[in-house]
Amino acid sequence: MNCITSSAVRLAQVWLAASVALAQPPTIGNCSVFPANNIWNTPIDRLPVSPNSSTYINTIGAGLHMHADFGSGLYAGGPIGIPYITVPGSQTKYPATFLYFDESDPGPYAVPLNAPIEGGSQSNGDRHTMAVDVDNCILYELGKAYPQTASWQADAGAIFGLLSNVLRPVTWTSTDAAGLSVLAGLARYDEIVSGEIRHALRFTAPQTQRAFVWPARHYASSITDPTYPPMGLRVRLRASYDISGFSSTNQIILRALKKYGMMLADNGSAWYVSGAPDSRWDNNDLHQLGLIAGSDFEVVDVSPLMVSADSGQARQGGPVVLTSKLGTYHSTGAVFVLDANNNYSWDGAPPDKLFNWGTANLNPGYQVVVGDWNGSGTQKVGLFDPASATWLLDYDGDGIYTPGVDKILRWGSPGDTPVVGDWNGSGTTKVGTFGPNTGLWLLDYNGNFAWDGPSVDRYFSWGSPGDTPLVGDWNGTGTIKVGTFGPRTGFWLLDYNGNFRWDGPSVDKYFSWGSPGDTPLVGDWSGSGTAKVGTFVPGTGLWLLDYNGNFTWDGPGVDKYLRWGSPGDTPVIGDWNGSGTAKVGTFVPGTATWLLDFNGNFTWDGAAIDKYIPWGSPGDTPVVWK
Repeated sequence: MNCITSSAVRLAQVWLAASVALAQPPTIGNCSVFPANNIWNTPIDRLPVSPNSSTYINTIGAGLHMHADFGSGLYAGGPIGIPYITVPGSQTKYPATFLYFDESDPGPYAVPLNAPIEGGSQSNGDRHTMAVDVDNCILYELGKAYPQTASWQADAGAIFGLLSNVLRPVTWTSTDAAGLSVLAGLARYDEIVSGEIRHALRFTAPQTQRAFVWPARHYASSITDPTYPPMGLRVRLRASYDISGFSSTNQIILRALKKYGMMLADNGSAWYVSGAPDSRWDNNDLHQLGLIAGSDFEVVDVSPLMVSADSGQARQGGPVVLTSKLGTYHSTGAVFVLDANNNYSWDGAPPDKLFNWGTANLNPGYQVVVGDWNGSGTQKVGLFDPASATWLLDYDGDGIYTPGVDKILRWGSPGDTPVVGDWNGSGTTKVGTFGPNTGLWLLDYNGNFAWDGPSVDRYFSWGSPGDTPLVGDWNGTGTIKVGTFGPRTGFWLLDYNGNFRWDGPSVDKYFSWGSPGDTPLVGDWSGSGTAKVGTFVPGTGLWLLDYNGNFTWDGPGVDKYLRWGSPGDTPVIGDWNGSGTAKVGTFVPGTATWLLDFNGNFTWDGAAIDKYIPWGSPGDTPVVWK
């Protein structure tokens, strides 16, 4: 794929996964406790109250009171709360056997045999134990866990990639009845020190319904009465509740309960909220949280935030309305010119951007890449040198190279084609390469700009030598997946479920779209939240778009067959008006003129509606960014 088309494809897909700037997610060591856009870490303070709120609150116990089920010291010989530890990547991994083996991750588990256990070593309760591998950002959780000589015996076990939004298989338990992570919902004293808890907490209820709601995956009840709460229920403290009389520590907890709420995770005592034991907790102070009654909470419906039932990714701040902006890269001088205020005219710098990136004598073969490298919510530029497989990324987006901040790295092999995407759904754009002579992909899965081996990053074969690589969120789960287009055949091969292997045509996609020699394109033409395919015919200016995303031509009444631009133009894709759909456009290299379908109706409506504008210089590379 040439650098112009690949940039357009990648931009369209980053746009699908991007949203408004996100708050920093909670962290343990160098690891986020799930991505910033995970439902655990998403504010729910502006969601409407559920019509079933009073019913569920009354069933749980409107007159019963909240209890902080964590603290300092010991109770009945064990720590007060659910403990966890951090371990290095070199921690010994032990095999484990499970009562619920068919719903447990087989392991092995990087949990030391002397890891602290909920309730203490002599406890006969839930006996949770957890370890966070802070080098690889992997969470290991065991429930009803008993250490053996060189292994673990437990009721259930779950392993979570902390940089991923992937949920457990539907109907699977975890070490929690709801099938969720326990650690994600704990109040931790380190968060009190930081001044903010940036996630939902975990709580229990005496009886629950034989049902679960997203993001929960499992129920633990035979009760079918709809007045009982389902697993995964999200509640929050009422915004009007006055917390001014509480201590500073408790106010941090209560502000989190207003902003992020708490999730029903297990059967247990009513309104018991979970946390990790810590000698710094003041138990008498935590006891004051018991002043809060069940009637002070309200239920919210988080389903409008769901991107996919199988992903923990949550929509942030409402629909994506970031508008695509224009820019160009001039290889002679290595200069970017970006329309930062998006008014389609050069207004000087600032407000627009004019900066050198790289060196003035760069090889003209350098390729432009664009992505949200640091997860700030805006896209930044970068360059890839195919001769050396070297990347130069403007990590902070200020257009000035700063050692220690911006990124210079080698990834891939000479001759590779660059690809970028949010491979693990964490909210940041990561690098990758495709070998056009081998069909091999190399993806920086965890986004740390270093090769961590195939157990962490991804090295796999997809497609055939000579294919064109493409990326997109084919199934709408919030992660970017790979695909290829055969320029000699017109056939596409898409890793639909994103597991980096071919699972047959009933799962993955192999189909014909377009003709040999076409330029393949990817965009969400209809705004449904999934990436769809399309082609542009360089010799005619004709476009063929799979508008409904079913990988089949359904005729011009459903799909789109249109002329936009002229022979020899370069196709570009962007959401020019911020409506949430990908629209077509072309860039004329000889004149640096852009022709954009601004309103997205696939028809030229004149310059008063659509856009016909100059930007850049003849011979420039077009850049579309947000």
